[in-house]
Amino acid sequence: TAHKISVPFALMLLDAKVYPSRSRARKACRNAAIMIHRGPLTIDENTGEERFDPSKWQQALVGDRVYPGDVLARTSMDTGTYPDLNDEKPSFENDLSFQEDENDNPLETMIPGSNPGFYVVSQMKTPDIEFDVDRIKELVGDEDYDRLSLTEQNISVPVALMLLDSEEYPSRSRARKACRKANIMIHRGALKIDENTGEELFDPSKCERALVGDRVYPGDVLAKQTRMGTGKYPILNHKKPPFDLPVVYEDDYFAIVNKPAGIPVYAHKQGGHGVMTVRAGLPFAVKPPKPGIFSTMRRPQPVHRLDKPTSGLLLIAKTKPAMVNLSHQFRDRKVRKTYTAIVNGIPDEPAATSISSSEAFSMNVDVDPEDEGQWQLIDEPLDEKSAVTIWRPLQYVKSLKANQNYCTVVELKPKTGRYHQLRRHMALVAERPLVGDKTYDGGGDAMQLRERGLML
Repeated sequence: TAHKISVPFALMLLDAKVYPSRSRARKACRNAAIMIHRGPLTIDENTGEERFDPSKWQQALVGDRVYPGDVLARTSMDTGTYPDLNDEKPSFENDLSFQEDENDNPLETMIPGSNPGFYVVSQMKTPDIEFDVDRIKELVGDEDYDRLSLTEQNISVPVALMLLDSEEYPSRSRARKACRKANIMIHRGALKIDENTGEELFDPSKCERALVGDRVYPGDVLAKQTRMGTGKYPILNHKKPPFDLPVVYEDDYFAIVNKPAGIPVYAHKQGGHGVMTVRAGLPFAVKPPKPGIFSTMRRPQPVHRLDKPTSGLLLIAKTKPAMVNLSHQFRDRKVRKTYTAIVNGIPDEPAATSISSSEAFSMNVDVDPEDEGQWQLIDEPLDEKSAVTIWRPLQYVKSLKANQNYCTVVELKPKTGRYHQLRRHMALVAERPLVGDKTYDGGGDAMQLRERGLML
């Protein structure tokens, strides 16, 4: 807006020569090369000059916002100083490029890539005369230098990527993966110069997709292209599924939907679900990222799974970075999971398996350690793998069809994530299966409670 922009955009606005693109600006932030001071600098009472105090500054992160009057500084590793990026304070109100405009499409100013929906986000120029052989050998080793027939005049695309941007391409496997995903283009020879402006012109029509086996020569230019948000999804070959996916939260990067019971997240490998899946319904439920959003996915994708009969919140990724980040949070068990279920009967609460909230917290289970309530611990392996669940009753409800004429509402927190862990632990260990669980309720009288589906 006129009063708030991101740090990368502020860098491009204040020093376009050093930061010609958002990728260059983001890289500076990730390298801890940018500092930010909230509001104007203090004035020296004796000299009247602005006083620069690095101790009052903070490192600028990519996601930080910049406001009118803030001061940005670029760190200088050789001198230890923080020279100002700008002599004047940034004024966003007078710069139309950062005004809100519904008709503004940032893709119009970007260079289209070789594939539909892809745009060039960075360019990498090779040396004009020859490559640094010593640096190449340092990256790949003497043996691979000879095996790959690398010379000062001829190197492979993966090695060129490692040489030109070792931060993004620290290994040949990472560089080869970028080539296989069609993220790299190659321009033979130097770029042309615009006679009027003197600027270099990048013409994607004269580029070719860089393959792993292609060679790079001095003077060539490599470009990274990625899929950018266009504000719409590709044309779908199916109609909207006949169920609703309520959206609890969404932005341009991810969304949270409330999955209904009875709908699988993905179709079975052998088929059979048709369009009756969450994945098929997502393009009709969540909005596509706005034009210009970096590294978008063709269609929104679920980050994790919930069983078909289970209802609950489901995380949805709209961009590749969001998918990677959220998946890592699940892998590292940073995502906190809480389930509510209804079980058939009143489960026993043995003193031997009772633990306090502080004890559960010490087991890295997501509970409030200050809570005075007690939990029941189920530590029972499933499929020969460790499986841990804690649970506690929340409410008892009378039911003539239920065991003991009561159903119990319980809160469950799994520490591990085994197949049907909560359902199996409650049915096989606590001996109180979930209401509506056709697989583990044991049949008999419990079948009378199956009408409304699984209560999880």
